[in-house]
Amino acid sequence: MKTLLSRIGRWLLMSIGAMLCWILGFGLSQALFKAPLPDTGEDPSKTLGLLLVMLLFETGVLLWAIRSVEGNKVQRFLTIFSLLFGTQFVMSQIEAWAFQSAVGMSSKEMAQTVVGGFLFALQLSALLVFTQKGQVQAASNGSLIHLNVAKVLLLVVAVYPLLYWLAGYFIAWQFQSIRHYYTGAASNEGIAAGFLGFFKYGLYFLQVGRGFLWFLLAWPFLFYFRGSHLQGGLILGALFSVLHCAQLLLPNPYMPEEIRYPHLLETASSTFVWGFLVGWVLLGKALKRHNESE
Repeated sequence: MKTLLSRIGRWLLMSIGAMLCWILGFGLSQALFKAPLPDTGEDPSKTLGLLLVMLLFETGVLLWAIRSVEGNKVQRFLTIFSLLFGTQFVMSQIEAWAFQSAVGMSSKEMAQTVVGGFLFALQLSALLVFTQKGQVQAASNGSLIHLNVAKVLLLVVAVYPLLYWLAGYFIAWQFQSIRHYYTGAASNEGIAAGFLGFFKYGLYFLQVGRGFLWFLLAWPFLFYFRGSHLQGGLILGALFSVLHCAQLLLPNPYMPEEIRYPHLLETASSTFVWGFLVGWVLLGKALKRHNESE
């Protein structure tokens, strides 16, 4: 019971620290780029409350991950930083760039967001890792993970683009507001036209590239992870889902609620499944062989 209360207390304390990291990181970035954000029209207290909720989710899943990552503190820091910055800011800004005509973010605003995210991730990763108490085990899982090129190619060339399209069409595209936001028209031309458009407009190739980036972000975690492949899949799925999607809770000038919430449902579910598959497939046989040899 005492351990549980201690973990809850650390989680809450780190979440408050994360809010300070967010304010400082994005404050410095805005001072540097001086790209004023359009007014969202939302009550600032509501936005602050949603920011805290988002950071509670993010901090919670990162603390969960840290407990399963071996290595010294520098290795843990680099693992958590790459996951946080890459998943939450790099991957999302690639999407914002690809759909720039609909989203309406300028290049300067994107750069401001990426730099602010970098500073936030740098501070929060250091806070979570370097304030952690207790002994740190030596890294040993890397020898268990053997890169299977065929599996990686199958995941990023076929599985991820298909999962992305299925979630996009059967979840997000079923909302009239989403269709109007991206095309200016509310009509749904049907599944065949949607699938052909996925290739026609180059989205398939973009998602193959993003699939490789997802794998690169997952690799340090898989390398230092210690636990069952089921646990690895669940943690990686939660990391991808929460870090990539929780920011859709925040009011922003580019996506109104009727756009953010369908996207939250779509991306949170698909990125969780994607992260789980990556962890399950790439950890499975390696950990099975290790357990059988002990």
